[in-house]
Amino acid sequence: MSPMTTPYIRAEYSNSDAGSIEFMIEKMLTGKVFIELACVNACDPAAQTVDVTSLVNRADPEGKPITHGTVYGVRFLRWQCGGSAIIMNPEPGDIGLFAVCDRDISLVVANRRGALAGSQRRHSRTDGVYLGGLLNAFPTQYLELAKNAINIVTPNPVNVSCHHATLKAPEGVTIDTPLAAFTGDIVDHAGSNSVSLKDLRDHFNRHRHDVQGVESGSSRVTSAPPDIPTE
Repeated sequence: MSPMTTPYIRAEYSNSDAGSIEFMIEKMLTGKVFIELACVNACDPAAQTVDVTSLVNRADPEGKPITHGTVYGVRFLRWQCGGSAIIMNPEPGDIGLFAVCDRDISLVVANRRGALAGSQRRHSRTDGVYLGGLLNAFPTQYLELAKNAINIVTPNPVNVSCHHATLKAPEGVTIDTPLAAFTGDIVDHAGSNSVSLKDLRDHFNRHRHDVQGVESGSSRVTSAPPDIPTE
């Protein structure tokens, strides 16, 4: 037996029929790929694809590692239902699970509906899907569903865009910031009041009142508007 193949022949393979069958099955599975750890090399958010490289190398008959090439245009998982989604595009250097479908998925990917397998290939990395999110460093921005709180943490701006927003907090709202800026009007006690703070400022700035006691008797004059109007 050649020394090149010796590392792959275990003693138990030749001791029984069961060992021989196990050897044949293992040989058949050697070239198949099911699920691996992979690293992202590049990402195309518009196409929703990544280029990945599998991280667990195989060995040649002498035990030397055989590195993998890059698999291009792999679809990546996005959590989505209907028109709602959580968008987290992978970035180069991310590590995650790379699941390989057992048959050619190219026609399903192209047509987005049921189809026959596009070829006879089986368990090929070409038909893989990048699932992502494993063995990566602790994030600098995140949404944390903690035991007693939901924490949104980021060193960057937080932007919320919607048609209408309602915040219900029976125990109060605390805004800890040196400056709060509003581009529109503010109305307090909105359930029973429709007057905005701007309306109150305008009313104050237009305000006049009679001044009594400036002359003898009952004469009055009208005050001037505030010398420093409230803006």
